[in-house]
Amino acid sequence: MLCDVGLCIYRGTQQRYEKRLNDANFFLRKCRVNVNENK
Repeated sequence: MLCDVGLCIYRGTQQRYEKRLNDANFFLRKCRVNVNENK
């Protein structure tokens, strides 16, 4: 699974600033877990 940070940011622009930061942090954590599991 590839990490599409651009997609996360794009989706985040439709939400409030605080929510966007929380979503980005959650998305990046999920990506790191997926990358580690795929090693």
